[in-house]
Amino acid sequence: MNRMDFQIDELPTSDDASDKRIGMQLVQLGRLLKSDIPAVEAVQRKKRLRFGEAAVKLGLVNRQDVDDALARQYDFPAPPAWAHGAEVVIATPSSVGQPVAESIRTLRAQLALQWMSQPQVQFLAVVSAARGEGRSFIAANLAVAFAQLHERTLLIDMDLRNARQHKIFHVDNRHGLSTLVSGRGTGTEIQRVVGYDSLGVLPSGPRAPHPQELLTSRSMSPVLEHVRQRYDVVIVDTPAFACGADAQIVSAQTRQVLLVSAPGGATRDETERLVGACRQVGASVAGAVVNSR
Repeated sequence: MNRMDFQIDELPTSDDASDKRIGMQLVQLGRLLKSDIPAVEAVQRKKRLRFGEAAVKLGLVNRQDVDDALARQYDFPAPPAWAHGAEVVIATPSSVGQPVAESIRTLRAQLALQWMSQPQVQFLAVVSAARGEGRSFIAANLAVAFAQLHERTLLIDMDLRNARQHKIFHVDNRHGLSTLVSGRGTGTEIQRVVGYDSLGVLPSGPRAPHPQELLTSRSMSPVLEHVRQRYDVVIVDTPAFACGADAQIVSAQTRQVLLVSAPGGATRDETERLVGACRQVGASVAGAVVNSR
């Protein structure tokens, strides 16, 4: 299994010419005073940071200011508002070279290599034994990563107990998986993510009183078949195994799982029980992530 450790190491420095261009872009955008540039450069040299990181550390600009400057420098569209949230680390220009973002890209590459010889649509459930281990974080960033390759990607929030994806991507949750499966669909449940034409999100929808009954409903099969015909990669967020059998039910439908664990999270025995439950219903473990973020 693949292991990805999210330990943040020392950041590399950028070349001086590039940093000066970023500094001037920030000045031209009205986000930084020209007189502040020497102070930023001093911190940059002392701490071995990029110019933007040094300016953020000094409190002169924020992360969005840096991303706007990078987008302007390289003639990219400005990142949408959701891309600046704490849960998405891979969607902004400044993410290039950042350890966590590069770890996500490495995971994407490892999964893509496994799937190259398999022409069918790839469904992958992101699972963990305990709450708070980072399933939603990994699912969101992995979906963005595949969309960056222009793969038709869908992120489904099947955590009908503690849904988060609609908050991460700033999409409407009044309609979603729960309304679609219960026969109250409006045709607007799958929502395109601003800034990414190839990425859609199917949020959980209004909280269901009986999540497991909804997940095992006969109406789920037509929904998944509809998805299968329209997307290349489908990433599925799930509840923690500690919350019930939901994750096992979902893994039976996706047939592949990505196991997420975290230091101080589930015990080894709890994680092994989750793996056993997934394999019991015919799901294979495509990889494992140690999320120490």
